Amino acid sequence: MITTQRLHIRPICSDDYQHLQELHSDPDVMKFIGQGTTMTPDQVFNHCCSMIGHWAMKGVGSFAIFEQETGDFVGRCGFLYREEWDSLELGTLIAKRHWGKEYAAEATHSVVRWGFEKTGRGHFTGGVMPGNSRCASFIKKIGWVKEMTFSAPEGFDIDIYKITKEAAQENDARLSSRHIGEGA
Repeated sequence: MITTQRLHIRPICSDDYQHLQELHSDPDVMKFIGQGTTMTPDQVFNHCCSMIGHWAMKGVGSFAIFEQETGDFVGRCGFLYREEWDSLELGTLIAKRHWGKEYAAEATHSVVRWGFEKTGRGHFTGGVMPGNSRCASFIKKIGWVKEMTFSAPEGFDIDIYKITKEAAQENDARLSSRHIGEGA
């Protein structure tokens, strides 16, 4: 479990299925995820099972994000092991009603810090769909650097960004001093 100034972040569990169904059925949220389409309830169920199983098989996985004050579901943030480039990929999805509150930055920053402490890895990656300038700008702002473009077997490209433990530590003080979330 991770607690930030405004968020409660815990591993995804079966209780999160309805929240994930809502998140993954929103076309605006899913516009730059995978092929840019929403998920059916069966697809969300399988995805939820995969995220839960990831914790058992890899010792890391996705977290559910909730507002501390209200308990409202905010989104998800966490890791998925990618054999294609032998890395833990970080992904963050925020429910549309919470856009503009800087929750993505707060959660991503905290989960990355947790990941470096718990995994012993020297870097993490994150995939950004070309055309998702908002995400690319955000991820660069918090210290990630573009490494390559990966052509997915499904027929689309993904820009792969990377953050090293050293870069994260350098950005930690800067991001913490900004008091992520205050006044947002």
